[in-house]
Amino acid sequence: IKINDEVGALNPSFSGSMIFALGFGSFLIYFSLLALGTGALLGSGWWFLPVLVVLYSGGILSIRWLRAYNHIRYVGRLDKKAKANATLFEQCETLRSELITKLTHYKNEFLNTKNSNG
Repeated sequence: IKINDEVGALNPSFSGSMIFALGFGSFLIYFSLLALGTGALLGSGWWFLPVLVVLYSGGILSIRWLRAYNHIRYVGRLDKKAKANATLFEQCETLRSELITKLTHYKNEFLNTKNSNG
């Protein structure tokens, strides 16, 4: 979905909700049809519920594996970028530590001011 700053453009939160709903709906339809097809092939009605549970669990497991796979790919790409731009990442880490130090200082200063004022 293309998001523009034009009149009639989709709000990013609305388009995200629509993508989620589409994915969730297709997930439900796919696994329901898969369970019905498997139940029809097995022929016995009492197999339907265990097959449905196994298929649903398999779907959840595959989603988790996909997340783990994508995370590993992301970390690998980040590692390649870090090796290619080592000085840039060192500068980012230095700036990050300086920022954390300053924020901690300002937080402590704020808390001390707040406590002294009552």
